[in-house]
Amino acid sequence: MLVKSKAKKLVALLFTAVMAFSVIGCGDSGTGKKAAATNGTDKDYTFKLANVNNPKHPYTIGCNKFAELVKKGTDGHVTIEIYDSGTLGNENDIIEQVQMGSIQFGLVASAPFANTIPEMYVFDLPFLFANRPAAYKVLDGDIGKNILAKLDSQNMIGLGWWENGFRHVSNSKHKVVVPADLKGLKIRTMENKIHMASFNAMGAIATPMAWSEVFTALQQGTMDGLENSPVIYATNAFYEVQKYLSLTGHFYSPSVFFCNKETFKSLPEKYQKVILSAEKEARDFERKTHEDLDNSSIKVLKDHGMEITEVDKAVWRKSCESVYKENRDKIGGKLIDDILSVK
Repeated sequence: MLVKSKAKKLVALLFTAVMAFSVIGCGDSGTGKKAAATNGTDKDYTFKLANVNNPKHPYTIGCNKFAELVKKGTDGHVTIEIYDSGTLGNENDIIEQVQMGSIQFGLVASAPFANTIPEMYVFDLPFLFANRPAAYKVLDGDIGKNILAKLDSQNMIGLGWWENGFRHVSNSKHKVVVPADLKGLKIRTMENKIHMASFNAMGAIATPMAWSEVFTALQQGTMDGLENSPVIYATNAFYEVQKYLSLTGHFYSPSVFFCNKETFKSLPEKYQKVILSAEKEARDFERKTHEDLDNSSIKVLKDHGMEITEVDKAVWRKSCESVYKENRDKIGGKLIDDILSVK
């Protein structure tokens, strides 16, 4: 009886060993993850991250930082390929492709999302944020998180808010200190109804125009000025065709860093955590990069002969009260009030 018992135990041990070996050696799709875990190896992933700005823009600098952090945090098992300068399409194209999953990550301004998420229109309002800390407090707090959560129903995850900075107005005619100084000036704006209404309320003649045509229009005098960030003014040499820059900070442009929901959910939890952590660190890095570049760009503009003027933003914001009234119902009065209450 004792011999038979020992024999049964031996057979059981051998059967267990054979089964373990077969699992380890199996490489099909059904057991691949288990096999990899047993071998102490991980599956490799390669994802695309797209934006429309050039390699020197804070967007791309921040995206490169994100890729670096993800690669390091996953021991090289997750690679993020950066596609900048609109090589994979404009911002609407990027949103659509991330939604479908052909691109896995994107960094896009908030405005293109407003067609399907009306709350995004709030960031088009003039003089919404007094400064960067106020903007970050809103975007990184419950208000910003609740707006990003709305991407979930569109097969996307809003990972965080990045920055495209404060925008300022320039012109080639004269120094601009108060809104009345804009009267009669043709100022190029984006084809954005709230932006156009804002500049018309300030006294300018808001004129939407394709970005590719702006420099020539300013050079030929068919357009008097434009509005954009110091980085854009400096990197596009607008100091050659614009003499005066007023630091109005009339619009603050946040950007959405987002990914395909199915892609994110399919990743091992440990990689999801790396991506979430990397996004936050890269976001802060991108914001600081943008602020530093704004400051250095203003110096570049001064060095090239532009006259820089500080303004009283309270006066400018008052000139745009009609824009708030016109858009209150469309955007949501409570959302606007909640943001304005943040100091």
